[in-house]
Amino acid sequence: MITGTASILPAPDKSRLAALTAQVLQNALDGPSGSAGAGTASDNPVPRYVGGSSPIKHIFFIVRENRTYDQILGDLSRANGDPSLVLFGRDVTPNAHKLSEQFVTMDNYYADAEVSVQGHAWTAGAYSNDYVEKNTPLLYSNRYPHYDGGVVPITYPPNGYIWKTLSEKQVPFKVFGENYYLHSGLYYVLAGTLGADDPLTSSYYQFLRQADGRDGTGIMGKFFDRFKSYAGKQDPAELKKLLSDDSSFRNDLSTILTGGTALAGRMMQNRQLLQAVAGYLSHYQFNYRGWDLQYSDLNRAWVFNRELEREIKNGSVPAFSYIWLPNDHTAGVKTGYLSPQQLVAQNDRALGEIVEKISHSPIWKDSAIFVTEDDAQNGSDHVDAHRTVGLVISPYVKHGTVNHTHYDQVSMLRTMELILGLPPMSMYDAAALPMYDVFTAKPDKKPYQAEQTDVTRAVAAAGDNQRLVALSAGLDFSHPDIESQDNVLNKILWESIKGTPYHRVNGGDDEDDRG
Repeated sequence: MITGTASILPAPDKSRLAALTAQVLQNALDGPSGSAGAGTASDNPVPRYVGGSSPIKHIFFIVRENRTYDQILGDLSRANGDPSLVLFGRDVTPNAHKLSEQFVTMDNYYADAEVSVQGHAWTAGAYSNDYVEKNTPLLYSNRYPHYDGGVVPITYPPNGYIWKTLSEKQVPFKVFGENYYLHSGLYYVLAGTLGADDPLTSSYYQFLRQADGRDGTGIMGKFFDRFKSYAGKQDPAELKKLLSDDSSFRNDLSTILTGGTALAGRMMQNRQLLQAVAGYLSHYQFNYRGWDLQYSDLNRAWVFNRELEREIKNGSVPAFSYIWLPNDHTAGVKTGYLSPQQLVAQNDRALGEIVEKISHSPIWKDSAIFVTEDDAQNGSDHVDAHRTVGLVISPYVKHGTVNHTHYDQVSMLRTMELILGLPPMSMYDAAALPMYDVFTAKPDKKPYQAEQTDVTRAVAAAGDNQRLVALSAGLDFSHPDIESQDNVLNKILWESIKGTPYHRVNGGDDEDDRG
């Protein structure tokens, strides 16, 4: 699936090496062909350097699951797509199409990961470390059936996830649904307050080794079920009071997150730790559910939109919001789940409703919304298996344009970092090309009106439904992309929608080829 090119060049002498180095540096400053000088313009909303000014004050980063560009936008006639590979076209994803057309179509945008365990490392940390890379093939071949990415500290990027940088730079932020924050955020608190060698930090590390972080019925699900009613009390001062005065809240929090009550006891002995835990909790939306394909993305959108209303009313909209909308992952045609078309349509409508809400609010004039898939593993694309759907939505985006510049997830992260005044998290976002030529200094403040599709409509499978249901029954969707099920899921999606054998299009043997 992954191909590359090796080039052999004669070793240059010192003077030639110096000249080539100078040329590379100049190329990096000029930007790609067609966008030269875009990053040098003093009025570009994306600053050239960390600390530069920007009219954009609020960033919303929406992460979705596992679609290629051609699966969704391959039917856009104005861009480089293959309509024959479209599974969820305009009738299913009218908002993705409308957003691409009203703002900017990026048909040369790529995921840096092959699968979700790497994907969330890239979208949240700009780096998938050696441990994650080496264990991913074991996980996907069912030789290591334990999803510890973003859970066990050894999987964290060396410089931490973006919320660690935001905390260190005291930039206000909120996380909606991303369980990587739930686990790593607490570890950063314990290690930073008590030290990595403290018995409580060490025992928490051991607990995380046994936890499966993305199981919707595990830590993430238990946290949601127990604390969703506290969503209106997430101010750090209110949480500090709850942790101090409510022993049931304190003990249950400690037990769910760490497997015991030691954290509860230490917080009562150490007020600095209690305050740090309260701050950590204030950034995670209690009533926004993480992974669960049987929980509607429309409910997630409703929760986000109500929280945004509250923040606007209180003048407390954070500079950065990380939002996970996972249901475009789909569940094949497994009994008890919505069909693939229904789940993707639901996800698309939720996206549209969030964008509509932001664009009709007082903060629209200084906001930017970035949308990416965490990876592109569940489908075919005629350009590359990593090419995926990327959207940038803002008054400061060049409306109605098609952008062919080669961008990827770390380009998106670098763009957001520059706007927020954050340093890069790794060498990859440090070296990434910011999305300068997507933006303009002349804002168009026209709001977005979401397309209201009927996400409950029945959709009949085009293929051998009985056989595909049987294949789907063997897949476990308690958390995303476990074992090697993505190959089977691709087959199910293609044949249930297209009604033709998967291998005839993708050039391989049924389940063994992903296109």
